[in-house]
Amino acid sequence: MKTTITLDATDGAARAGRVHTARGSFATPCFMPVGTRGAVRHLSADDLEALGADVMLGNTYHLMLRPGVDTIAELGGLHRFTDWDGHILTDSGGYQIFSLAPKVDVDGNEIAGLKSLLMRLPLGTYTAWDPIPTGPLKGRERSLAAGYVPFALTKAQRTASGDPRRSIEERYGDLWSYYYQAIWIVNDLAGQRLLLPDDANLLINQLLNNILNNKILPKYDVSGKIVEEEEAEQ
Repeated sequence: MKTTITLDATDGAARAGRVHTARGSFATPCFMPVGTRGAVRHLSADDLEALGADVMLGNTYHLMLRPGVDTIAELGGLHRFTDWDGHILTDSGGYQIFSLAPKVDVDGNEIAGLKSLLMRLPLGTYTAWDPIPTGPLKGRERSLAAGYVPFALTKAQRTASGDPRRSIEERYGDLWSYYYQAIWIVNDLAGQRLLLPDDANLLINQLLNNILNNKILPKYDVSGKIVEEEEAEQ
């Protein structure tokens, strides 16, 4: 159904009417409660309906950041996600993209705010939204749920791919060097009372298990030389 507008009354430059869509109709002008990320804070869909709201306003940019396009799709779309049967109007979020876009370092990671352990010892470039990469990252398409473009493991791999970001090998050397740096950082955060001691220990254990289980860092032989993936599988 094509969206149409009917005019009910005018008074000078002021106009009153109704907007008709496939979902129904609503009066204009009208008050639209703002559910930036798909929810109006402290109010349920039933509350909005009881207040007489016909339209909820959303922001495409914020919805893409959180909860993410994939999450919304898996839950059946924005109406199912919000449990709202009325109209939803979403703006593009174009202003927010340019006004809220964070400053990033040479790796493309955010530099503002309090940095987490993973941001202080990055294993790749973390993006809150994820367009298809180009250049040296071409072919590493990610979902819109939030992107992660890993660093190359070795300098040789980085040079071969043309990736301008330093490799894991160049940054940290080996697993234990990374692990010891992580311990120092979480202890520093705990010392500043930015992290509870129990959480610090849990974070370190989770990090180590993640690295080992997902083979994120390069493999080394007894002499300290990096073992390429082909050699390690033999």
